[in-house]
Amino acid sequence: MKKEEKEYSSHFDEDLKFGEAGQNWLLWLSDDAQVEVKTERDKWYDTDNIFIEFEYRGNPSGISTTTATYWAHIFYKEGMNCGVLVLRTSVLKYNLRRMYEEDSSGIKIVSGGDDKASKGFLVPLKALSGLMRLGLM
Repeated sequence: MKKEEKEYSSHFDEDLKFGEAGQNWLLWLSDDAQVEVKTERDKWYDTDNIFIEFEYRGNPSGISTTTATYWAHIFYKEGMNCGVLVLRTSVLKYNLRRMYEEDSSGIKIVSGGDDKASKGFLVPLKALSGLMRLGLM
């Protein structure tokens, strides 16, 4: 076997194991983990923003009260599931606050939901990568 083939095979085996570990994690997540699930319908597509609630009618709610280990944000467009973003809740909370306070990511606090009774973070989709910085917990 040539050296190039052996290196390719070695990387393939490592990549396969890594991919299988990801699949197993997703199965575990769907069966055993505590997951807060929020669904964004259509508006995210037109505005390039998502809404993450932290208060409802003056009381803490949403991200500020969840005890779930993971936060899943599902994106729908015209009734079709386009994808999902899953983050460790502690990472999401920490980075939302940090990025809002830094005022560099475009994250704002706005009223929303039914009757504008909720307050939450309006998060530009382009800021989502900043929310995934796992080393900043």
